[in-house]
Parts: sequence; structure tokens; C-alpha cells
Amino acid sequence: MKTTISHCKSSDSKGITFGITALSGLISCLFLLAGCFTGLETPRPGEGTGLVRIVVGGNQRTLLPDLPDLESLCYTLVLSAENQQDVSAFIPAGNTDVAVELVPATWTIRARGFVSQADAEDPSRALVQGTASVTVTAGATESLQIPLSLQKTQSGTGILRYEASAIEELGLDADTDTAYLLIQGLSDGASPSRLISLLQEASGDISLNAGYYRLSVSLSKYSADVNRSMRAGKTEVVHIYDSLTTRWEDAVDGYYSFYTLPDFANAADLLNDIDEAPATTSATNPYYVALRGAYTAADLNTLFSDIQSKATYITLDLADCEIESITTSLTNPAYVVSFILPKSLKTLGGSSLSSQTFRNWTQLKAVAFPPASALETLNRYTFYQCTGLVSADLSNCVALQSNEWTFYGCTALEEAKLPESLGTLGDYAFRGCTNLKSVNIPVSLKAIGNFAFYECQSLVSAKLPASLETIGNSAFYNCQTLASLTLSASLRSIGNNAFQGCKALTFIELPASLRSIGSNAFGNSTAGNACQNLDVDFSRCRSLITIGENAFRNCAITTVDLSGCIRLLNTGLNAFADNEKLASVKLPAILDTITSGTFNNCPELVECVVYATEPPIASADVFSTANAELQIRAPADSVEAYKTAAVWSAWADRIVPMEE
Repeated sequence: MKTTISHCKSSDSKGITFGITALSGLISCLFLLAGCFTGLETPRPGEGTGLVRIVVGGNQRTLLPDLPDLESLCYTLVLSAENQQDVSAFIPAGNTDVAVELVPATWTIRARGFVSQADAEDPSRALVQGTASVTVTAGATESLQIPLSLQKTQSGTGILRYEASAIEELGLDADTDTAYLLIQGLSDGASPSRLISLLQEASGDISLNAGYYRLSVSLSKYSADVNRSMRAGKTEVVHIYDSLTTRWEDAVDGYYSFYTLPDFANAADLLNDIDEAPATTSATNPYYVALRGAYTAADLNTLFSDIQSKATYITLDLADCEIESITTSLTNPAYVVSFILPKSLKTLGGSSLSSQTFRNWTQLKAVAFPPASALETLNRYTFYQCTGLVSADLSNCVALQSNEWTFYGCTALEEAKLPESLGTLGDYAFRGCTNLKSVNIPVSLKAIGNFAFYECQSLVSAKLPASLETIGNSAFYNCQTLASLTLSASLRSIGNNAFQGCKALTFIELPASLRSIGSNAFGNSTAGNACQNLDVDFSRCRSLITIGENAFRNCAITTVDLSGCIRLLNTGLNAFADNEKLASVKLPAILDTITSGTFNNCPELVECVVYATEPPIASADVFSTANAELQIRAPADSVEAYKTAAVWSAWADRIVPMEE
């Protein structure tokens, strides 16, 4: 009695239009055979009463998410009749039926199903429920089947679990063909459109706002007979419900056959086809069109102007367009909501603000490059302030080595996929992408540029590749939800302000390769702008030479162990100041200078272990606000030197040999 999900399929193959079958309701009823009981001996009615056989559960196909086995639920029943006292019954987990003796009357029975008996104490926690009526006759036995409906709401978030393995059975070659899944919301409050390359990710889980979604699959397969890519596709509709998982599984027989979904050899034919788009087309339900042939940027501008006049929202597939360079600003067509860019494109974007290719295309929601993309250069400002852009897939751009300012100000961007071959993530690449939640850091990346993830306030984790050597200035500045950070074993420098304002970051392990930590890298003179509860592991920092000003200021650090930093000559100005819970400090043997303010305003500092045999030069305020119980431990043969050295002498009665 397992509940499964089914899908609404379309069979309309006119042009390249994907049809949508209308949804007939929120749930299908359970149809049961009368007298279908399991494991219960049927009682007989008593004198003057009748008997009702009540069954809940059964096989059901719906357009809804997966439910638990209905037999695993427990059920409460409330039976009501006019002029009669309500009767209650309970069906424990593992059963789906019960017999209840009732006096003659017309009874209404309401059943609620719960995950556990504890949940059953609160009717609002019902997972399924249903109502049915029956007329009880003295001496007779009636059978009643209660249809159940899902009680989860469509007001939260759920999971789409997709599986597209059947695409392999169509004979696609991953090196030359494309397979994209387009997820489009069909109801108010649905998540923005997503475009996924199924050749890159054939399965996965996607969090979506509850509601209805259309899933459109577009496939291309190269045909030597006509010397171009031909297309096929399918479309289905699914429901996403709060806290539940909806499964979409691929099926080869659901595809329109190849070559029945033509693309267009010229813009005029494409525009004529757009005229036949259904009236239901919208920004969340665009019309899919594909264009092939040789074009220039000027040709595209003309096409986009014509698309504006059609007032039809579209997904535009340019994968087979023969164009190598677009370096000028393109006319905003206002109705193109997602792009698949040309496979032959080598250069995209100009080098100045006046040549921002897609600047302020606020309606653009998704962009992707097809497999075997020739893209080599992605210039500044290409998608500058595309504030509606949600998904960007550059994973197929294997020749791309760097990008700068690419998605600056794309405030709606949630997911970005970079090519694993990328060597440098350029300056300002994702600056101001305040909704960015997911981005892969390429395995070959050596440098993250200045301001690369500046104010990406929704970014939760970052695992940096082993190849990474440089993190630029303000690279992760004010990434307030960044809670997990793994630094690479090759990292040499952390720039100024690199992680300032990462308030959720609580632990960081610095690698042996690290040479410099920039000013305000994790801390700040203002507590609200620092990593506010940070634990730092310096134990591997054998190469560390420089700690910048305010580097760990106001970070609430409790211990600082620099004893393994065998190349560290001095501490930065106010480097560990204002750590009011700092209790213990260990300083390396090579240290020759403790800079002004290094441990200023650390009132809980009670232990300072110094391994240097010669007392380091110290500023007058180095321990000025330390705890009155501070004990300074120095090498036994150097204790007297410390007691008479400038600044240290003020703490002479607190200086003891390390052995003590």
C-alpha cells in the first residue's frame, strides 16, 4: 500500500512547443475493494445495532510527493451522527482497518493519519486525512472506504529529486551533444527558473518553494546527414510540497523522437514560429526556440528588437549559431528569460562599461554554455547587474582561464557553475551576489581575486582546492553566513579584509604553506565587522612571515599559539587586540618585535609563553590591560634578561622560567 507520485505528460509535438496537461485536482482518492481486510476477525453486530467495516489506506497514484507507506501511519477516527454522542476509534501503525459497532443512524467518519501516536495528540500534525459517510442499519454490516488526501501545505519548501539516467539510452555522446533540464514555476511564489545540464549532473536534489513546476527536457544530437544538431524533448508537471520530496524519473518512451522538434535556419522563420506560441506563455513559462546559422552581433540586435515586438517570453537556444565574438552591448529584448549561448563563441563581452553585453537584462533568469564550448575570454561586466539572473552554468567553458566583474550586482543569483579548468577567479567576479548559495571552486584554481565574493551574504561554505595559492583583498568580505571554510594546502597569502565580517565562521585551520595574513583579514577595530567567535589553529604555520594590522582583532579568540611559526619576526599592529576572552598566548623563538597594541584590551590574559632567548622589543602598551594575574614564562637562562629589559621589567615579578 505504498503511495507513489505520477506525472502529467504532454503529447503535443507541434513545432518545439512543450504542452502542459492541466492539473485536475490536488490529490486522487483512494479506490478500495469492499471487504478487503487484513488480519482482523470480522465481528458480528449486536442486537439493535449495526456494524461498520472501516478501511483506510490503499493503492493510489497522484501528482504529489512521496508519502510514507500508509500502513506505517496510525489513525484516529471520529464518528458523528445527529442526536448521538461522538464515537472515537484508533488504528495503530501496521493496520489499516477497524470495525466499530454503532446504533442505527447516518454517521460521518473523519480519519486522520499521523506519523506517530505522539503526533496523534495534535490534529494539526496530521499527514493525511479524509471524510466519508455511511448509514447504519440494525443487524446489518456495512463496509466503508475513506479516501485520504494529503494535508501538507504548499507554502514552505520541498525537494525535487530528479533522475535522468534514461538519456543514456538515447545514444547521446557527451562530447558533442546537449541535454538540459529547465525547471519553471507555474504558480505564485514558485522558485525562479533553473537550467541544469543533465550531461554534467544526471541526478540530484533541488530545494524549491512549494508549488507547481513544469520540467522541460531539451536534447540535441548531431546528425551527419544534415550536418547540424537535431532536437528532441519532453515535458512533465510535478508538485512540490512543504518538507516533502517529489521524485522525477526519466523515461525514454516519454520523449518526442529526434528530428520532430526543428530549430530554425533563419531569424524570420523563428519569429514566425513565435507568433504561434500559446497565449499562456509567461516569464515563468517561456516558449522554447532554437536558432542556427552564421550571425553577427548586429544580426542578434535586430533579432532581439523583433522579439521585443512579439511580446512573447522565450528560452532562446543559440548553441548552433556560428558566431565567434560578441564584444558590444546587445539590445535588451525584454522577453528572453533564459539563454543557451553559441558553442562557437570565443569572446564574450567588451572591456569597458559601454560594452557590457547583457547589462541590466533584469528579466534574464538563466544562462548556460553548451558542451564543447569554445569560450576563451569572458570580459568585464558581461552580466553586470542582471538582477533577475538566478542560475549561470559556465562548466562547459574548458578554455576559459579567468573572469572579472562577470556577475557583479546579480543580486538574485543563487547558483553558479564554473569550469574545473579555471585558473583565476577574477576581481569582483560575484561581488554583491547577495543570494549566492552554491558555487563550485574549480580544482585547478590558483587565485581568488579581490572582492570576488564580496558581500555574498547567503554563501554557507567554501572548500578551496589544493592548488589555490592566493585569496585576494576582501575576497569573502561580509559573507555573513559562511560557516565552513577549508583552506588549501598550497595557500600562500590571505589578502586584506579577506574574511572580515564573516560572522558565522567559528573555526579555521591555517596551512603550513601560508606566508602572509593581511590587515583586517578576519578582524576589525569595530566588533560588529569581525569574525565574532573564531577559533584559529596556527600549529602548522611554519612559513608564516606576516600578520597584518587588526588581523584577528575583536574575534573573541581564547588562545593564540604561534610557537610553531618559526619565520614570524613580529606581530601586526593591534593584531589580537580587543579579544576580551583571550587567556593564553605562546610566541615563537624567532620573534624580535611585539608591535604596539598586539594584545591591547585582553583583560583575561593570564599566560604568555615566550620562546625567544632574547627579549623581543615590545611597545609600552603590550600588556597594559592584561589580567593582574598574568604570568610570563621565558627560557630559564633568559629570565633575568627579561626582568631587566625595557617594558618587560614592569612585569618582573611575573616572569618565571618555563619549567615552573
